[in-house]
Amino acid sequence: MDALNKTDNALIRQVKIGIWVYFILLLAEGSLRKWVLPSLSGPLLLVRDPVAVWIYFCAFRAGLFPGNVAATIGWLSTIATIFSFMASFSADISSPFVTLYGLRTNFLHVPLIFIIPSAFSEADVRSCGKWMLLLAAPMAVLMVMQFEAPSDDVLNLGAGGGKQILSVRGKIRPAGTFSYITGIVAFFSLVMSFFMDGLLRRDRYPALVLSLAALALLSSMSVSGSRSVVLALALVFISGVVSVLLAPWLMERMFRVIAVAGLALAVATTTEFFSHGVTLLAERFVVAGGQEGITSRIEKIVSEPFEVATAAPMFGFGLGMGTMAGATILKGHSEFLLAEDEWSRLLLESGPVLGLLFILLRFGLAFWMLQRCIRAARDDGNVLPMLLFAAVVTNIVTGQWGQASVQGFTSFGAGLCIAACNTGKPVPARADDEES
Repeated sequence: MDALNKTDNALIRQVKIGIWVYFILLLAEGSLRKWVLPSLSGPLLLVRDPVAVWIYFCAFRAGLFPGNVAATIGWLSTIATIFSFMASFSADISSPFVTLYGLRTNFLHVPLIFIIPSAFSEADVRSCGKWMLLLAAPMAVLMVMQFEAPSDDVLNLGAGGGKQILSVRGKIRPAGTFSYITGIVAFFSLVMSFFMDGLLRRDRYPALVLSLAALALLSSMSVSGSRSVVLALALVFISGVVSVLLAPWLMERMFRVIAVAGLALAVATTTEFFSHGVTLLAERFVVAGGQEGITSRIEKIVSEPFEVATAAPMFGFGLGMGTMAGATILKGHSEFLLAEDEWSRLLLESGPVLGLLFILLRFGLAFWMLQRCIRAARDDGNVLPMLLFAAVVTNIVTGQWGQASVQGFTSFGAGLCIAACNTGKPVPARADDEES
């Protein structure tokens, strides 16, 4: 029995190590593709895939792989493959490699969402939070350097030596260590979650770490040139307010969040880059149409998929056809062959029936997570799940999983969100043995 426990504990330890390696690669992937090995940008897009497979292998042997998740993904991936095979008969261009990439995009990283809460304890979740808060400051410094540098500077390279997305007045949208600004949106959303949790729940993180994180959040937002960054951080803040309403005894601590944010803002306004960045960010909102621009963008995301669904073949055009990588395989260069938004991609790739099922499953996952997060805030005063949910829900429901950073942060962030709901509850028996 002792030998069996030791084997189980070793496997759980390997699962945890695998998750941490996945996290590190998620942060470093863009740097590898931009600066270290730009000629291997394409293959490095898949750098986390072997790690995910290793995690699943160890999790299966340790009994941490949920059987219902495995069965659901198995059936869906089989049906999706059959649909892609049927679609290939009428397609002008098709490739089995594109289908494999489509399967990888839709399914490969999803099990991680359920394995992380099976392997991670409360201490593990807090450890992730601590490292994100610690890394926020150097990430913000790098963004400021990218903001100040010319658009063609080496700091502002895109994946494979490409260019970053422009904002206004020739300024790029700084991507930090990520390939593009989408990574920054996802990263600082999670940082904001842990920052607010640290202020609402005492003794979570040192005051100095939280203060530096506050400055990093404001600095990164000011130079981002991106409405998505502002809206993502605002959504996390709103979720914090909702969480406090569910747990009124935390109300007085909300003033700590406002006080620290106010102090950080006062310090940030003394810097030239902050004032310049805020001016350009405001201009970016005006150029993009302000509130009307945001509203029309949301309306387009919701309405356009239903318009294209009527034009989609019953079996779709084939898995992977709507991803940038799929287009590169087929055309030799990256572009959107089917549609730019995620719902349209799913409907056009897999057809109106299966595509709609994928969309509904993503909504179902979000709704299930929301229920757990509300219970954690209402019953235990545990606000972190709600904060993390706000950071990942957009990517769960509408995020472009074909984009490496979005896909990685969706799976990793959702896994942390569910794991955070286990606060105050024991980890699985074998993991408890490991800790002792």
